[in-house]
Amino acid sequence: MAQPSKSITVLHIDSDQAFLEVSKGILSMLGDFKVDSAPTAKHADQLLKEREYDVIISAYYLNDTNGIEYLNRLKLSNIKSLLVLFTVHDETAKQASEAGLHFIGKYGDPETIFTELCQILQSVKL
Repeated sequence: MAQPSKSITVLHIDSDQAFLEVSKGILSMLGDFKVDSAPTAKHADQLLKEREYDVIISAYYLNDTNGIEYLNRLKLSNIKSLLVLFTVHDETAKQASEAGLHFIGKYGDPETIFTELCQILQSVKL
């Protein structure tokens, strides 16, 4: 008997609460994702003490740090999660790439953005 598919757990960090809510709704419609949200890196740290996530997505602009610094700190702590930066700036995307992080552009058609994000999220099942 086949086992049920395991949800992909996602921690999404963004200071824009409305974007977090929209993102969570879209992701839940597009795939088997369990999304927790955090408005700051400090709040994300608290959630990370409670559980592990398959994927951590961070905006570049956070109220208490920037996303590249935060994701790099997690990377240096040997966290096993896939780390993704969500950004609107090409220069920031370049910095993320140079740091060995996945990144998604927050600009353009929302359907394209979230389709690309879902593809990255689903890659953790492979």
